[in-house]
Amino acid sequence: MRKAEVLRLTAPAGTDLTLSVGGRRWITGDTGRCQRRGAFATFPAGELLVAAVEGSAEGTLVADVYFHAFLRAAATVTVREGYAVRVDGAAGAEEAMDVGGHEGRHLSRLGLGFNPQASLSATPLEAMKAVGALHAGFGDNGALGGAVDCGVQVEAVAKGVSVEADGEAVLDRGRPL
Repeated sequence: MRKAEVLRLTAPAGTDLTLSVGGRRWITGDTGRCQRRGAFATFPAGELLVAAVEGSAEGTLVADVYFHAFLRAAATVTVREGYAVRVDGAAGAEEAMDVGGHEGRHLSRLGLGFNPQASLSATPLEAMKAVGALHAGFGDNGALGGAVDCGVQVEAVAKGVSVEADGEAVLDRGRPL
């Protein structure tokens, strides 16, 4: 995946999203271990992260776990040219994105969970790390090497993600192929 130019993400609830990650550095050190002074970690550990190339995301994201709050029903986001142009089922998330202006609606980053002990129903941070979780973030992505700086980070989580990297299937519902 480090050499991938384009990712296609799908999930059983209806996610079908394509985006570019070409030239972006994947954050792979989310192991929970801090081995040098000044290092930091999130707990629980277990997520691969990357900044999306600005304006590249296209398709539909169906958040069925979390979108600025835990969800009782799935929320659907239509993404065009990198921006959420329609949000159904998550008014609070939409309001939070709008605090950052137009850039607050930018699909800026994504994470793929790989922690087999993380729960989708514990905390938002833990849900992002569960095996098969797709963590999509709207708003800022500068900390991951992107160019969006708007003062907001709005997180969404979908379960059961499958991933194609440059047309080659690499994950099936979170499991490596």
